[in-house]
Amino acid sequence: MFNGMRAWEICFIVSSNCDDEALLWMLQNVNVPLQRYTDACWAVRYQGVNAFGETVQGPLFYVPGRTHMNWAESVLKQGGVCGSLSTFGATAARAHGIPAYTCGQPGHCAYAVRHARGKWMGGFGGPDGAPHFSPWGGNYAYILALEDAFANDAKADRAKRHLWQASVASPVERARVALSLATSATPSFITAWKSRIELLGKDPSMNQATWEKLYTEMAQSFGKNNKPLTEALAGFEDKLIEKMDADAKLAFALRVQADIGNGVENWSWEMDDELFARHAKWFSEDDKMRFYVQSLCLQIKSRHFFGKLSDWGVKNLGKTADGIPRFTKALAEVVRIKASTLGKEALKDLTKQAILAAEQARSQEAFDASTDAAKDIAGDHGAARADLTSSGKLVSDRGMLWLSTTSGWDQPWSHKKVIDGSGGTFHTENEKSPSVTVQLRETVELSSVVVEKTLGNEYRLKRAKIEVSTDGATWFEVAQTDNCPDAWKVELIDKAPKARWVRLTADNPDGGYLHLRSFLIRAK
Repeated sequence: MFNGMRAWEICFIVSSNCDDEALLWMLQNVNVPLQRYTDACWAVRYQGVNAFGETVQGPLFYVPGRTHMNWAESVLKQGGVCGSLSTFGATAARAHGIPAYTCGQPGHCAYAVRHARGKWMGGFGGPDGAPHFSPWGGNYAYILALEDAFANDAKADRAKRHLWQASVASPVERARVALSLATSATPSFITAWKSRIELLGKDPSMNQATWEKLYTEMAQSFGKNNKPLTEALAGFEDKLIEKMDADAKLAFALRVQADIGNGVENWSWEMDDELFARHAKWFSEDDKMRFYVQSLCLQIKSRHFFGKLSDWGVKNLGKTADGIPRFTKALAEVVRIKASTLGKEALKDLTKQAILAAEQARSQEAFDASTDAAKDIAGDHGAARADLTSSGKLVSDRGMLWLSTTSGWDQPWSHKKVIDGSGGTFHTENEKSPSVTVQLRETVELSSVVVEKTLGNEYRLKRAKIEVSTDGATWFEVAQTDNCPDAWKVELIDKAPKARWVRLTADNPDGGYLHLRSFLIRAK
């Protein structure tokens, strides 16, 4: 492979910082077919502590072999964790003239090996992530853009010649022509695009229309390479939108979101913080919500981008007293608009965000809207194991609930079923005093409360108490048990305490989870 490579390809081989002795050892001792270098890392034993008890996170792990072994041999003999294994695998490929790189991922190091032009294959979890070597940028998106830009040798050479011409051309008009030819010759020649944007930024004749025309050209040229496109856009978007009104800004920002959706789904690109937050600053609070709802609708089929936008909304729009109800209504609106067109998993992701946000905001309207849209995915949690009838009229079915904490096992789309009599589920984190609270539509005189445990986990709920409140702040205990039955019926018809909120709290001195199939409140 090596003899037929261009300079930009060879960079992925000679970028290794391994010394010659280790490279020669790799060449002689790690010989596998091209397609197997993504498995070369597994020649190394995965372990975090060596034979002398030294951790791989410390400076002494590889000291025992330092005097009589090269780096690669030492790693093979003594093992390591993801960083050592991935570096070993990538270096083994490079030693044989095969392009490779290591890359960072959250809490992990992976690597990638190039089997052919445009074909990077992952080792130990790659190829996506933040490459530790890349000529254009520290993200896998730039590896893909590089492959696209230089896929055709003749076009790549022509583009580079035009870029060189632009650097010496006089007058400026000739440089503009040369850069235009360079970006026309290749689909995503980032260096040429940045030079062209910088030169055009000095031209007083450029206006909103010409900048918008440039963006159109860029979007067509970059194609699926959405991250490089939006980063290049940052070089002139302020000039493009400076004379736009709010509606025009919204239309343009949504146009960019649509272009993103047509590109590569890249989990390692933090699009929400790097692009959405940038554009959200253009708008007032109301227009920002319009932008948010419509962006969610555009990205709804992308698990990566939709998830990032959802998280961004929780962290940024749903934190203030004014923002929380608007944010929850925004998510509920997206659920209402898109529920019929979503797949089951995508709808689960969306409704989880929407329902939890509604519960956090104590927004009955948003809770009802989001739950109704998710009714087809709530599932059947089995028949009740006991007669759950009790005195009074069921009133919890028109209310909502929330938990003290929410775990990864929680199913928010089934929360409504817990309180409407059909049987659902919820799941808190491990706590000493996990609780579930039901908010009713109005203050009522209680006649009974029924608690039904989740099948298979009955042992987890022993000691528990039920409290009521009319203001959400002051609580009065109405029942307690030291050994909660599978179906705990609490008759209150004689006491008829007034309540708008009803809370069940488990007492777990050593910690524990809380999950129920039913939590039913009835009134006189």
